[in-house]
Amino acid sequence: MNPFVAPVLALGVFLATPALAKDAAIPVPADKAQPAATKCAVDPEIIVLPPCAVEIHRGRLRVVLQVVPRHAIAVDSFKFNRYGLAAACLPTTCWTYINRSGWVIVRDVAVLDHGASPFHHGLVRVTREGKWGLADTRGKLVAPLRYDGILDYAPGFGWAACSGCRAGRNQRGEHSWLEGGAWQRLNAKGKVIGPMPGPSAHDDQAEGHALPVDP
Repeated sequence: MNPFVAPVLALGVFLATPALAKDAAIPVPADKAQPAATKCAVDPEIIVLPPCAVEIHRGRLRVVLQVVPRHAIAVDSFKFNRYGLAAACLPTTCWTYINRSGWVIVRDVAVLDHGASPFHHGLVRVTREGKWGLADTRGKLVAPLRYDGILDYAPGFGWAACSGCRAGRNQRGEHSWLEGGAWQRLNAKGKVIGPMPGPSAHDDQAEGHALPVDP
């Protein structure tokens, strides 16, 4: 079985990110209350946080903590993973990972199944201006933004990254996948292991190589 068979993405629709096992909801410290945020309304049908839920403090982006519980109740999102980070979709950059204080740690997180790509071995896929790479739990790039696509991590295999590949779509434009280009295999640390064959546009399994991309 191909290790990179993945659920097919229906582009243009945002859904809540499934909670990871043993995740915990973000608590709200009583001494961090910010009265101005009490008027910030969160639409339970929209995964993107409203602008009033995000602030810039000392040049850094931060999610207003007392808005987080409302959003968690509304869409069952904002759950901490094992690294103490929770996925949050911001108005301008959409998927990010924030810490328990609300600070944005990882930006430009790639989409997977309408939500944020998960971490594997402390790394997560990120994409910016059409290029892809891998970032660690501190937001530092481990694999630089030089690839044209990266499939999600496959246990026991690693990541498949391509250069010169392009996105293909079915006739209805519902499914997207990568085809062509030169492919490399990256290990659990994001280091290049060596070349590998890529998916074929005419392969019956082509949609199994579906690469979730930003709608």
